[in-house]
Amino acid sequence: MSILKIPDVLDTEIMDSILNDPRVIRHYQEFEKDQQKNSSTFSYPISNGIRQVFTTRLGMDLEKVTHLPMKWARGNHRSHVDVGSEPFEKTCLLYLSDCKGSLYIENEAYEMKKNMGYVFDQGMVHGVETMENTTPRLLIGPMSQKGLTVGLPTVGYYYTNNDPITSVTEGTIFLSGSYINTNIEPTPPNTVFGGWYISAISEFATDYNVGDIVQPGQTYNNQDSMALFPYYINSSICFGEDTEILCLTKNKEEKYIPIHKIRKGDKIKTYKYGYKKVDMIGTSKIYNPGNNHRCKNRLYKCSSDNYPEIKKELFITGCHSILVKELSKEERNETLEILGKIYVTDQHYRLMACVDRRAQPYEVEGLYNIWHLALENEDYYMNYGIYANGLLVETTSQRMLKELSGMTLI
Repeated sequence: MSILKIPDVLDTEIMDSILNDPRVIRHYQEFEKDQQKNSSTFSYPISNGIRQVFTTRLGMDLEKVTHLPMKWARGNHRSHVDVGSEPFEKTCLLYLSDCKGSLYIENEAYEMKKNMGYVFDQGMVHGVETMENTTPRLLIGPMSQKGLTVGLPTVGYYYTNNDPITSVTEGTIFLSGSYINTNIEPTPPNTVFGGWYISAISEFATDYNVGDIVQPGQTYNNQDSMALFPYYINSSICFGEDTEILCLTKNKEEKYIPIHKIRKGDKIKTYKYGYKKVDMIGTSKIYNPGNNHRCKNRLYKCSSDNYPEIKKELFITGCHSILVKELSKEERNETLEILGKIYVTDQHYRLMACVDRRAQPYEVEGLYNIWHLALENEDYYMNYGIYANGLLVETTSQRMLKELSGMTLI
């Protein structure tokens, strides 16, 4: 691997024209206003003189670009390998001001001196250590030999999937080594934070793809650049995808049918009101953490060890209620703390899975399909007791499923 150190790249006239350019001065002034920022990158138009000098002195090919990346920076810059929007062979940069400190390339120290250029092979580890954390330094680059921006892998977060395309950033995810450790609070109404959806990622990424969802605390390849936006999921009461609901078939037989096969008009057996038709059914996804922390927004496992009436294991979300005849003092107090009141369905108390100690947190991490249904009723706000894998549980109301769940209705 090669490193070229090239002194006196620009003549005095070109150097002075850059340093006195109003755009450069304006970006400096804006950069100085925010001492928390360690860099500010902007585009600088290429004059014929700059194009010729960079071609002859740095060996660059600038035929297809009209601007070069320019940067004000301060402080240290952690060691990394440059990444870019397309494959490249060389990293090129030119310092336009002096800086007390060193540019380290493969552990060798190089001076950051005004009008000093460097060209080194892609894949070489480099970083910056300074003796002055607050003094800005100006440079052109880092860039590929074609003048395209390269540099430290970044993870940026956005409010919508469209923002990364329009470059409307709202901040940067905090990094700790190779961990994504930022969460989003508060979330939109009736939703929980389900992870970070990868909207864009650098071409050389190996760990993830566009469309993947990553979680706070999850590792990533620190040579990858990613654009992320929050993935919100509803926090309503839901069943796992393999749940079976007791129905009345067209042959007038009672039979447990997988919830994902149930459709509008199918008849469900209720605890108190006979058979009721499905008014709507919806589906969504939930991220389930791989731990045993009791919280509302995860999956719980109900097994026959703790529920003798269950025919096979039932998976429900933490907000989904089992219908019971009595609540213990602890269950009542915890329910009041979460909901503010005690709810009753079909003469049974609603005991949420996250409160019911018989229900155990499901400790297999992943993104899971969840389902729920609402039955026909003249009362838009009323729900029913039904049987899921043999256990008496609640349905959702029409209002909850239609207006508040955020689910995709089938």
